[in-house]
Order: sequence, then C-alpha cells, then structure tokens
Amino acid sequence: QRKRTDSTSQNDGTPSKKPTLRRESSTLDAKRVYFDIKSGDSIQTDFSKTDPFQRVVRICANGKLMATGGIDGHVRIWNFPRMTPLFNIKAHTSELDDLDFSPDNKHVISVAKDGLAMVWSAGSGKEVMKLQWSPPEGVKYLYKRCRYATIEGNNERYRLFTISNPVGKSGKLKGFLQQWNIETGRLNNIVGFDEALSALAVRDDGRFVAVGTMSSGSV
Repeated sequence: QRKRTDSTSQNDGTPSKKPTLRRESSTLDAKRVYFDIKSGDSIQTDFSKTDPFQRVVRICANGKLMATGGIDGHVRIWNFPRMTPLFNIKAHTSELDDLDFSPDNKHVISVAKDGLAMVWSAGSGKEVMKLQWSPPEGVKYLYKRCRYATIEGNNERYRLFTISNPVGKSGKLKGFLQQWNIETGRLNNIVGFDEALSALAVRDDGRFVAVGTMSSGSV
C-alpha cells in the first residue's frame, strides 16, 4: 500500500490535500512462496563419550568431500553427498574450532583448542604440516578460525589465513591475522589488532580478507 494525496474542498471552497491510502494494482499483491525441504541423509559425526557435539562442517569446492569436527578432537572426511566415511583422523586432543578445504580440494586444515593448526591430506588422511610461529612475550595463543583463498588471477595457487587470540587475561596483547606459506608452514605475514578476533572471511577471488572483533563488534 502506498500513500496517495487526493484533493478535497475546504469550507471556503479552496482545495486542500488529504492523504489517503490506496491499494495498488492486484498484480503487486503479496504472495507466499513455500519450499518443501526434505532431509537427504543424517549421520553422527562426533563420538565423545560424555556429550557428543558436532562443532564445524565444511564441503569442498567440487562438492565431493565433506569434513566434520566436534569435541572429540577427530577430523572426519566423508564422501559427499553419499555421507559415507573415508578417513577418521585423530587430529587433536581437544575440541575443534574450525576446518577448511584448500581450493584445489587436496588439503584440509583444522584448528582446535589444544593450540594446534594442522594440515591434512584430503586424499589419504595423513598429516601434511603443522603451522608454527613464536607468539609475543611467550604468551600462549589459540587459533580461532582458518580459511584458504585463491590468489587473484591464478586459480591454481592459493593462500592460507588464520586468526589467533591470546589465552586468558592478556592485558593489551593483540589478536592477530596471519598469512601462511603453504609449502613450509611458516608465517608470511602477520597483522595485529587491539582486541580479540572472532570471525574470518576471504572473498572468492582472494582479493579481500575480513576479520570480526569481539569487544567492539566491528568488521
């Protein structure tokens, strides 16, 4: 509905404008669209003895593999969409925080609350590398998120990003955005922020990266 102004006459005969509501053509009337969504399959992906809890899931770029992680510390790789198991990797001693597939579908990175960031072969389930760096002032840092990204203009090469936060009461210690050498597992570049980081995203073409912060709630 939109407002329309109609002319009416006042007591002295001069026209005045009075706002009224008028329904537009029936072709613009609201319509409801319904989607009938049915479950394709359902599988258990975490097997903690106390309280199984699935925390993160990723599907690779070509849609043929799915990776899952929960609080039991395992990374599980599945055929997708058949949801049949391929590899069960005893990756971490604590719950998973994030997973991601490389753009070429060959690798999976996992980060967890045990402080490790590990790269695995999606084709064999074997360890490829461990990401290593020296935190400032000897303070313990935990990886929070991880994302691969293509290098703009070259779909056959890619980068790897993580965000890390200090553990506990860290005072004025920074949260970090990190870019890694995917061949050696060493840091290429690091950028500090004056607060802890919560989210990480990279544009599909690899040109921009965004982080979200905890304290100010900014991106």
